[in-house]
Amino acid sequence: MRTWVKRIVIAGYNHGYISGRTTALLFRIFKLGNA
Repeated sequence: MRTWVKRIVIAGYNHGYISGRTTALLFRIFKLGNA
C-alpha cells in the first residue's frame, strides 16, 4: 500500500474511533441529564 493511502486510512480510523467515543460520552451525559 502507498504511504499516503495508509496515512489516510489511519487518520480516518483514528477520527472515527475518537468521534465514536465522543458520541458515546455525549449520549451518556444526555441520558444522565434526562434521567
